[in-house]
Amino acid sequence: MPNLRELACSLLPGMETLGPSLTKVTLHVTPDMRQGVLGATEMLRRASKLRELTLKYRPAARTSAHVGVALVEALTAWSGRSAVEVLEIDNNCEGEDRDDDDGVEFLPQLQPLLRTLPSLPSLRHLELSVYVPPDELLLTITSETVPALRELKLRPMRWLPARCAHDWCHKVSVQTLLSVNPALKFSVFTTPYCLKGQRESCGSCAQGCHNTLWEWDWEVEYDEDDDVTRSDYQDWIHIQ
Repeated sequence: MPNLRELACSLLPGMETLGPSLTKVTLHVTPDMRQGVLGATEMLRRASKLRELTLKYRPAARTSAHVGVALVEALTAWSGRSAVEVLEIDNNCEGEDRDDDDGVEFLPQLQPLLRTLPSLPSLRHLELSVYVPPDELLLTITSETVPALRELKLRPMRWLPARCAHDWCHKVSVQTLLSVNPALKFSVFTTPYCLKGQRESCGSCAQGCHNTLWEWDWEVEYDEDDDVTRSDYQDWIHIQ
């Protein structure tokens, strides 16, 4: 299929032959696909026309030893500079057993991504799942490292330590990101503020400041019977 442009599949042995014509790729990565990593890596290395790449990890990768964690680094192999414009790393743990996740800070794809960013001069849209605010990433993004980037979207997989958009707005790394990248649209999938019954545990909302940044009923009450929960009010919130 020499004219194949779009591909969505698992990691399969022999994928290296597909690279030259692809412009949009979605790869589903699971722990039992180790034999397909080499072929997928070579495919991405050869994909000189690739414009959009999505990497979906199920279950969520938690260590650097997880299958395919470093796949994003394959984008640097095409003459050292990739033409990719849209990159999404979906490390979503929703639906998984997270009883042992207290205090866990896992996004093993972060370091490979940081090493790859300088080789993505055309990247304009970056989206990834996060478990804590990725300060290192936010402080790395500048007009020199990612000159074309115009949109950054983060989907938190846990509430703490950044509970809401208001709390993200207060973070030094976020303030630095926005100050050095005035053309960047930064969005987080969360609530604008914490619900009324939960604000004492959020350092930002407890101060009662910035309560007019987003349209929001400041009196929305947390319902302990779960009739009203955070998820009822989650959306992509533009942080300014």
